[in-house]
Amino acid sequence: MKHIYVSYMKRALMILTLIQILSNAANAQTTYTINSNANWSTALPATCNACTINIAAGVTLTVDKSETCQNCTFSGGTVSINGSNALNLQYTGTTVATTNFNGTNLVANGTAQVVVNAPIALNNAVFIFNNTSSMTTSY
Repeated sequence: MKHIYVSYMKRALMILTLIQILSNAANAQTTYTINSNANWSTALPATCNACTINIAAGVTLTVDKSETCQNCTFSGGTVSINGSNALNLQYTGTTVATTNFNGTNLVANGTAQVVVNAPIALNNAVFIFNNTSSMTTSY
């Protein structure tokens, strides 16, 4: 009887370990490094989930289509949104996550929008809205 109990415990432990590994993989942070001027559509996925986006000093990442960033952190450089494109900032999951901008400038031109559906934290960051560009929420 003791052998059967130990066997079930080992099996249960293996299942719990597998669940933990899969959970960690699902929440893994992906890091992208932008070292030269680039368009979002060629450098990042259209929906970037749990991304850390490191932009080198003096470099601009241009949002050239409407894109979404969920649970993201931006560090350095400039994010530029032009025309009628939008950058959607969201969180996913059951826990509210903050989108961080660390030393990152954001410049929106034309009718571009930053649609914010997550808390944002600006650390040494500047947001500039030119023309009729705006920051809104879809709530």
